[in-house]
Amino acid sequence: METQARRYSSNGASTSSRNTSPNYSAARSSPPLPQPRSVPDLHGRARKKAELNRLNAEIRLLQDELQRLETLPPASEVCKMLVQSIESQSDPFLGTSPGQQEWDRWFRGPPAPKPKCCCCP
Repeated sequence: METQARRYSSNGASTSSRNTSPNYSAARSSPPLPQPRSVPDLHGRARKKAELNRLNAEIRLLQDELQRLETLPPASEVCKMLVQSIESQSDPFLGTSPGQQEWDRWFRGPPAPKPKCCCCP
């Protein structure tokens, strides 16, 4: 208390520097005060345990999915089967009449107008 009174004047300004204080070196060399023991964080522990359980469940799901994927045939075989099934059936929107198929006539646009008189080429 006495050292605090000497350090501060009536207006609250420091009258002596901290480095020249006689108690400064003693305060620096003493060991730190022991901290009070904190209460264990049970909520944090429960959150971490729940997160760990969720991650373990996700790992099990991914392992099951990987095992199922390993039993599937390669994608190239499935693609070949798909192409064969599509080619085996005719397209209902394309005509089946003999002769030249003009399926692209819908994409050509309107026909050019014909001249009205016989003298126009």
